[in-house]
Amino acid sequence: VQTCALPILCWVCLGGWFDNKDIIVTGSKDHYIKMFEVDEEAVGTYNPTVNLEPPHYDGIQTLAIHNEILFSGSRDYAIKKWDLDKQELVTVSNFSIIIILTIIII
Repeated sequence: VQTCALPILCWVCLGGWFDNKDIIVTGSKDHYIKMFEVDEEAVGTYNPTVNLEPPHYDGIQTLAIHNEILFSGSRDYAIKKWDLDKQELVTVSNFSIIIILTIIII
């Protein structure tokens, strides 16, 4: 899966998420979260089916999923909460001095 010229920093796989298709969600240095539909026989280059907007202001370091909610953490000191069903931003939490490197859902 290729998202852009910049490296992918994190990814998660959603097996059978939308219409029983496998979805890969990536975060990268280009500040964007991209979603790809991947066939069972995944070979070659895929274009994203969704770019979540608005992007972060710096590279995305971590992704975590709980049910249909995606959390993204970035070097821009923010955690964004996304609704994957609606493919839209729900809320943003900013931390003025902490770069988000990991998100764990308990």
